[in-house]
Amino acid sequence: MPRDLDADPGAAIELCHAAHARLLASVEKLTDDQARSPSRLPGWTVGHVLTHLARNADSHTRRLGGALRGQDLPRYQQGQRDADIVEGAGRPAGEIVSDLQAAQEALKAVWDLSMAAGWPLPAAARERPLGDHRQPGPTAA
Repeated sequence: MPRDLDADPGAAIELCHAAHARLLASVEKLTDDQARSPSRLPGWTVGHVLTHLARNADSHTRRLGGALRGQDLPRYQQGQRDADIVEGAGRPAGEIVSDLQAAQEALKAVWDLSMAAGWPLPAAARERPLGDHRQPGPTAA
């Protein structure tokens, strides 16, 4: 039976960690020629795809990190996404892979912070009124 990932955000995050590890394992020996080779996406090389994945991780890190600080930040700075992908796609393979790994590690760190802060709430908790989510404060002595 499939998991209800809305009911268990921690499980969803663990599945993402596992997918990130599989991706890094599959590209750890990527050569420059492979990075410049066409991907299955029209007009994109493997370098474009991997750079896109790194910038996507960065965008989630930005958005969730902002939320943890009480800020409503967009995932991407206006107009920056496409330019970053194009600029990053032509780098040497080792640099692309290192960038992807760093982006995934930063996302993991912000996910860890969010889980420690009690975010995201499981689906059942999100359906309760806001007051039901608050932690009790210290009692006066």
